[in-house]
Amino acid sequence: METMQDVRSLLHSFGSFIYTKDQAMDTQLMADELDELAGYGIIDESTKAKAKIILRRAEKQPSPLASRMERTENHDNG
Repeated sequence: METMQDVRSLLHSFGSFIYTKDQAMDTQLMADELDELAGYGIIDESTKAKAKIILRRAEKQPSPLASRMERTENHDNG
């Protein structure tokens, strides 16, 4: 597991589909879901830890949607 898509795929395999159009909210909801899955013993702590590292990395990167919106606003204003 190396990417956000890998984390999404992991959650999808357990029936959890998280898409809110808000990257920060998505990462928080995914982290909560990972905690629940680990709490019930469905995934192991190592898998949860790897996924949460990926989520933390993603939180530090700007959302692709936000970047596109900013470029559009700058283009419209300039």
